[in-house]
Amino acid sequence: MSDRLDGLRALSHEQQDDAVAGFSVEELEALAVELYEEYSGLGYQVIPRFGLLDVLLSERVSRLNKDFEWTEERRNRFLEISDGLTSVFLRAYKEASSALEWLRFRMRHGDAFLADCDVKIRMNFYAGESVYVDEGCFWHVLSEPLEGHAVGSYTLGEAGETPIYLDSSLNWNIEYFGGVFDDCYIGYMIHALLDSGRWSFSDILSIERVWADVVEKRQHVSVI
Repeated sequence: MSDRLDGLRALSHEQQDDAVAGFSVEELEALAVELYEEYSGLGYQVIPRFGLLDVLLSERVSRLNKDFEWTEERRNRFLEISDGLTSVFLRAYKEASSALEWLRFRMRHGDAFLADCDVKIRMNFYAGESVYVDEGCFWHVLSEPLEGHAVGSYTLGEAGETPIYLDSSLNWNIEYFGGVFDDCYIGYMIHALLDSGRWSFSDILSIERVWADVVEKRQHVSVI
């Protein structure tokens, strides 16, 4: 596979698009895993957007979604996942808001350490545990992304600001779905997954677990 990756790297972005159109889904996944593991092994923290990994993942998604058929069972499960992701984000947001309120309270009262702070929510999405048994599993690419490919990352803003993830006035049921969910509510998290170009309909339907992190950054500045 490495020779094939090297060959793709030598092409322009447009040529890469044309080249991968002839690969099977299995080949696209294997190349994505190899490239992702290469990035990880080299200590990459941020992968440039719109690079070769995006080309591979986007072609895979296009192929899978083109052949995807919505059944009533799939439709109901998709709605269940949409509601579940929003619910998890809401719980994480309440936890993060509480943490940020405490940090800002300390700053207002002249805390000796805190010069600044921020609190971020990060969410990762996992299939069933049995999927991750084998090394080189494609799901690692989706569920444990390097920065730059993460979905569900949100830094809290000013008090009272409603995150787009929780804005129920926005319904994301039209784009991507061709009328399948016209009478339903689809949350922003689903839109974010699909808009990333990495997740297909079938990938989202495979989600069984969600991991939510609330990450605090506490900054101190001293003149010495």
